[in-house]
Amino acid sequence: MALFEIPKRYYPTLRDLIALNEQQASKLIEALQELPLSLNSKKSLATVLAKLKRIQLSHGEEIISFLSFLHYSLEKEDDKIIPQELAFDVAEAVNNEKNLPSLNQVDKQNFSNRLVAFLQASSSLGIIAKGEKLFWDNERVYLESRILTDIRTVFQEFNEEPVGAVIVHNLRITYRQNDQEQELFMALDESSLVNLSQQIARARAKVKAIKNVIEKAEITHLSVD
Repeated sequence: MALFEIPKRYYPTLRDLIALNEQQASKLIEALQELPLSLNSKKSLATVLAKLKRIQLSHGEEIISFLSFLHYSLEKEDDKIIPQELAFDVAEAVNNEKNLPSLNQVDKQNFSNRLVAFLQASSSLGIIAKGEKLFWDNERVYLESRILTDIRTVFQEFNEEPVGAVIVHNLRITYRQNDQEQELFMALDESSLVNLSQQIARARAKVKAIKNVIEKAEITHLSVD
């Protein structure tokens, strides 16, 4: 069986989790039990993250992200496993990584048990992980954009004075593809801006209508607002 692969960005988080004392671990479980159903980890998790800071866990958002990553791993259709198996695989992977703390058999079992407790502490984490999986399961996912506007002058041949000017809007879109950030550039004129604005307004109107349907069906909307 292949060793479970832990993304390097989670190494600091793992060090924090391994170093937790019993009181901190219990407080973390309490905080996870209050985790709201939302895909916006920065805005909606403010209360939970504040609690983690009070128990000297400054990387609260990264901890929640790591646990969501583990839940995501549990949901893989081609390799579905139970939390106990995943936690053991993570502990094994930690022990085989020279940049992470070395665990003896007792510590490895204790850490594995602690991970299971964290994973089972919040039903929200599993739902959030599924929601994120649905959102990110697209070829390209929009991240951010910026429009830079400049003026370009028009000259006639053998004439050093400009005879006209064109306003050009340069749209830069940053998106994620194959777990990597990519950029796309395109030029827009004023009519393009109007069209783009109209399409966004129409999409937002659809969101409002769909939210009403979701609310009437008594389904929780995993908002990113």
